[in-house]
Amino acid sequence: MIEGGQAWLPPPMLAADLAAGSKRKETVRGQAAVLLSDHDRDRFEDMLRGLTAERAAIAEAMVFALENADAAADVVDVLAEALTLPETAPATKLARLFLASDILHNSTAPVRNASRYRARLEAVLPEIFVSFNATYKVAGSRMVQEALKRSVLRLLRVWRERFIFNDDYINGLQATMLGHVPTLEAAEEEELLLQQNAAAATAANPGDPAAAAAADEDVKPARSRWEAMEAEEEEEEQRRQQQQQQQQQQQQRQLMPERAQLRGLNPDLAA
Repeated sequence: MIEGGQAWLPPPMLAADLAAGSKRKETVRGQAAVLLSDHDRDRFEDMLRGLTAERAAIAEAMVFALENADAAADVVDVLAEALTLPETAPATKLARLFLASDILHNSTAPVRNASRYRARLEAVLPEIFVSFNATYKVAGSRMVQEALKRSVLRLLRVWRERFIFNDDYINGLQATMLGHVPTLEAAEEEELLLQQNAAAATAANPGDPAAAAAADEDVKPARSRWEAMEAEEEEEEQRRQQQQQQQQQQQQRQLMPERAQLRGLNPDLAA
């Protein structure tokens, strides 16, 4: 600098640069909680707003979550809020749930603070599934309902198979998603009761075909629920049998080297 010359002033930083450069901290219950900067929060909300089920879009948002794992609580709060908005379209809601699932799967990644995501998501998922149940009930068509239910149940099955959560927790999420789910025995009793009522209505109006048709229509919903539940139980039994077969095959493959060693030591032990 030149003596007597004008003082040098640094150029002003843009507000976005200031926001992006540092995260905010707030004191929660006596502890400093790291929050997303305003810039990062806006960026994440934009991602969620335009999120689709495409792998690249979900991967980008998932990477953002891992890069901001020190603000995991704030990231999950933003995601949970987006997942519980009642006006969200089912496809967008499902894409956001897929993102939550990807974050869960990567919560064991060797990234600092990534493990925080599992506990945070576990705390908010029940409320999220309540919202999914509401979306399921008001879906515009039966086809949309079935697609939504099928996708969510498939996701829960993956969580179960990969031991993301215990069975009781996943069963609770599934029951929340489907609402009140009666047992197969209860569905059979409901169908029998409706059949008895239909028979009584037909007997009371023997010459009225409209009454008989109306009574039969009352029985159909119970019958369809019973058939659907029976089919689901059969599918579940088939999956259990397949898992048992796979476990047996794996055990046999593990025993093969031991049997080979026995044959080399003593041919009489080969059997």
